[in-house]
Amino acid sequence: MLKEQQSIYVCFSTLNIAREGWAVEANLNGTYSLQGHMTLQAYGSYNGREVTLQGYRTGNYYYSFSARKEFPVHKISVTLAAVNPFTRYVSRTSFSKGAGFDARNMNSEYNRGFRLSVG
Repeated sequence: MLKEQQSIYVCFSTLNIAREGWAVEANLNGTYSLQGHMTLQAYGSYNGREVTLQGYRTGNYYYSFSARKEFPVHKISVTLAAVNPFTRYVSRTSFSKGAGFDARNMNSEYNRGFRLSVG
């Protein structure tokens, strides 16, 4: 598991604005080999809340599952993968404040997918 935490300092000197905070990102990847040249894999990633110059952006997550079958005699493999199969959209919301305004921006990305590859 990879876990990264970093300190953030954002500054805009001409407007005399400065913000500081921290952000975290975590990834987890697992692979399991079965008999008969079969492999299962799962992956997950989480990005925590981020500090911005005038506010913050909420965190989000992403995950995927895959199964791979290898045919060594023919030197071919077949992979079936699912990306965010139980989540239709990945959303993040940004909140900003300043002199005379208070803004909220919600961004939703369609991020569900299925893939079959032969190689």
